[in-house]
Amino acid sequence: MARGRPPGQGSPQRGAAAARRHRAARPPLAAARGLARRRRARASSGAASPPRRLQADRAARLAVRRQPARARLRRHHLALRPTLVAVAAEILDALAAQGFRRFVLANYQADPAHLAAMARIKRRAELRRGVRVLFAGFAPAPRTQRAMTHARVTGLLKSPTPEREWHSGEMETSLVLATRPRLVRRRLARRLPPHWIDFRAALAAGKTFREMDASGRGYFGWPAAARAATGRRGLALRARLIARVLLAELGPLRTR
Repeated sequence: MARGRPPGQGSPQRGAAAARRHRAARPPLAAARGLARRRRARASSGAASPPRRLQADRAARLAVRRQPARARLRRHHLALRPTLVAVAAEILDALAAQGFRRFVLANYQADPAHLAAMARIKRRAELRRGVRVLFAGFAPAPRTQRAMTHARVTGLLKSPTPEREWHSGEMETSLVLATRPRLVRRRLARRLPPHWIDFRAALAAGKTFREMDASGRGYFGWPAAARAATGRRGLALRARLIARVLLAELGPLRTR
C-alpha cells in the first residue's frame, strides 16, 4: 500500500483510468444528466453560449425531424396528386365491389389543385363503378361549397371583412379554440394585427401561399378576434348546412 494514501486507494493513474471507465459505462440517462450539469456549470462561469438564432435553428431542425410527413395538394406542401387520386380511387373501388353505392368524402382543403383532385376522384368512381360521390366540406360541387362559406357562417365573425378570413384567421383559430384549446398560444394570437388579402383573386391568378404572404406573417385574417364560442357555433352551423345539402342530394334511402 502506498505511503500517505488512505487504505484501498491506488495510484492517481489507476484512479483516472477507473473514472474514465465509469463514465464510459454510464447509461444514456446518466450521461445526459452529466452533460446537463456541465452545461449549467459553463453557464454559471460566464462561458459564451451559442447565439439565440443558432439555438433557434437547432430547435427548428429537431422539430422538423420529429414531425411526420404530411401530404397536401399545394405547391408549398408535398404535392402527391397522383398518389392521392390513386389511393382514394382504390378505396372507393374496394367498397363499391362490396356493394356500397353512395359515398361522402369529408374535405377541408379548398385550394384549386386539391379540389381538382377531388373532382377527378369523384368522376373516376362514378364512371367506373356507377356509384354516387358527394362531399362534406369544401368540394368541387358549388352547393356544398356554399355551405362552408354561407352568410350565416361568416355572420358569426367579428371581422369587418369576413370574406377575407382564411388561413389561421378568426374562424380557423376559433375552431381550434373550440376543439383543441391547448394548441393555441392565446397571448401571441391576441397581439397579432389583422392581415387581410384577396386570397380568392390570388389563387385564381395561380399564386402560392408564399407569394401571397410577402410579409411572412403566416396567416390571413384576424386571429386576435377568435373566440371558442365562435368556433362552437361555426362547427354546429356548418354541420347543419352540410347535412341539409347532403340529404337533399342523396334523396330517400332505399331498403331491400
